[in-house]
Amino acid sequence: MWKVSDSARWLAASLVLAGMAGCRGSIPLPPPGHAPPVPETAPAPESPAPVPAPAPAPTPRVSAAAALTQRGETLLARGQADAALHALEQAVSLDAYHGPAYYHLVEAWLQLGDVVQAEECHRLARLYLEEESGWARRLASQGQRLERARRAGG
Repeated sequence: MWKVSDSARWLAASLVLAGMAGCRGSIPLPPPGHAPPVPETAPAPESPAPVPAPAPAPTPRVSAAAALTQRGETLLARGQADAALHALEQAVSLDAYHGPAYYHLVEAWLQLGDVVQAEECHRLARLYLEEESGWARRLASQGQRLERARRAGG
């Protein structure tokens, strides 16, 4: 059997106690029955709201389509549906996605008595203007007038 000297026992006991003391560290343990404190964290800094990119300048074709649409609207107000139709068709040939031109084409076709053409233009006006603010009521009203014209057999 091995004989262990007293000094070896003291050395072993000292190492065990030193190891146990090192595990505890310098953080005091909470008393029994108490939850440990939650460390405070600094709130995350708020990132600034993204700045929307400026809208691109309209191309010359888009600008020309808008001008022709305005001309067509003026001609319609004067009762010149044929001339308005010509200007508005030019507008959509320059910018096929220009919803206001289709909206006014409906009015021109209604004045000329062609409900079928008016319905097709109304469908396109709704398609291109559905996301534009301020057009929903105008399109709904136009749709009602178109329905009345359809019932009247126009």
